[in-house]
Amino acid sequence: MLTKKQALSWLKSGRTLIGQQLGNKPGRCIETYDHFIGDLFDATGKHPAILGVSYWGGSVEEYKRMNAMIREHCEQGGIFTAYIPMNNPWTGEDHHDITRTRLLDLITPGSDVYDTWRYNLDLMVTRLSEIGDCPGIWRPFHECTYARGAWWTPQNWWGADYLREQDVSDFKAVWQHWHRYFDEAGLDNLIWALSTANRAAPSASALDMYAGPEYVDLCGPSLYWGETLVDNYNPPAPFVICETGNDSGAPVSLPHYYAPLLDLGGGYMLVWASWPRAEGEHVAIVDNFDRTAFMNLPQLVTREELNAPTVEPVKLRIAGKFDELAELFREWETTGG
Repeated sequence: MLTKKQALSWLKSGRTLIGQQLGNKPGRCIETYDHFIGDLFDATGKHPAILGVSYWGGSVEEYKRMNAMIREHCEQGGIFTAYIPMNNPWTGEDHHDITRTRLLDLITPGSDVYDTWRYNLDLMVTRLSEIGDCPGIWRPFHECTYARGAWWTPQNWWGADYLREQDVSDFKAVWQHWHRYFDEAGLDNLIWALSTANRAAPSASALDMYAGPEYVDLCGPSLYWGETLVDNYNPPAPFVICETGNDSGAPVSLPHYYAPLLDLGGGYMLVWASWPRAEGEHVAIVDNFDRTAFMNLPQLVTREELNAPTVEPVKLRIAGKFDELAELFREWETTGG
């Protein structure tokens, strides 16, 4: 199993670790695993380097099953990533309910939502403790730079909102609190990714939402509909593509479709799941054309490469043999052969 340090080294290697999201809920992640991962391996002989899951909602039993999938993936050299579509702590409704007051209330003792926030974090700590030291990319508050209600309505309750400029500093304070809370609980296997939007919106930039180098390891946008980066996107941390996917509904040639994104050189690229909202969605890698050619592109890193023996131990063994031979030669010279 990779350590967190080794996982970060791969993510900063200059190549792109390919990932596959399983679904938007733990139950859906369990349902799709055999197709998105098993069928992909049967077709291509390769596994995604990164396994994407949802870490919100679901039953105790579903988390046990999903965590077992995560452990198996990581024990084979992989990395997992999780997004957290947390329910609105003010209302209890899903994350698209944008009703709230200040974000800072989440971490203010005595506020109406403080106890709910702490309970939510404790719940995640309990669930994450089941996977041990598995290296994971933790992606709170996904697409955080969309304004609340922008692009498509509704958006997320944590979305930036220039009508409430205080939200930006509050967001960073809440992010830092979450990070420290997990650190104190011993969850030091996580790599924290700032997941932003890309499209123009009256919202904050990635830099505005950046909580600092001690709290953010990676940064990147969601890129759908064949879009590439906006000109003024300047990530404040190593660049990744947090989400992407073919949203046309029809299958595409993966090497051709994703060529512009691979040219960006992100540390990883997570392809989204084929949505169950309608028949015929072709988003996941396995549901598109030229998947074998895609999984063998030299720019991409699969789980098989992460799990391969490193060359360094081989070099050390060879060096050791040379040392032994040198010693034998010295003995031969001393004794006169």
